[in-house]
Amino acid sequence: MKNQVISVIETIIILFTIQNIGISAALPYWCGLYSARYSPCDPQQCCCIENLFYISTPYPFNETSIRFRFEGRCPPNVNLQIDARIPRLTTTSGFSTSLSVFGQQVQLTLSEDSRLLTSNGGGNAKCVEQLRRLI
Repeated sequence: MKNQVISVIETIIILFTIQNIGISAALPYWCGLYSARYSPCDPQQCCCIENLFYISTPYPFNETSIRFRFEGRCPPNVNLQIDARIPRLTTTSGFSTSLSVFGQQVQLTLSEDSRLLTSNGGGNAKCVEQLRRLI
């Protein structure tokens, strides 16, 4: 009995220590609605995400749907409404993924708290997007 109590106390001390030194096992939560309202992307210079950015996993849950619309200096004669399907993003997918937009690979990175979604702007530093989670 005494050994079990000591074991429980040791476990509590280890967990308390891990929590206090900032080790966390954050899991990405991709699905949601994000806003581009405060994004640094300038539509006068770049093709930027307009207003809202949706990520969902529709039935039968084997793909992730990413929907948004562009505005600004975009390539001519292209559909600015994007509805992309990529392999399903899950908690084991990690905090980054990429998709092809207008023939360029765009890297999407989710913050560890899953509140901020950043796009690399197709490689142009002036066109980087930062989207804030609404829900």
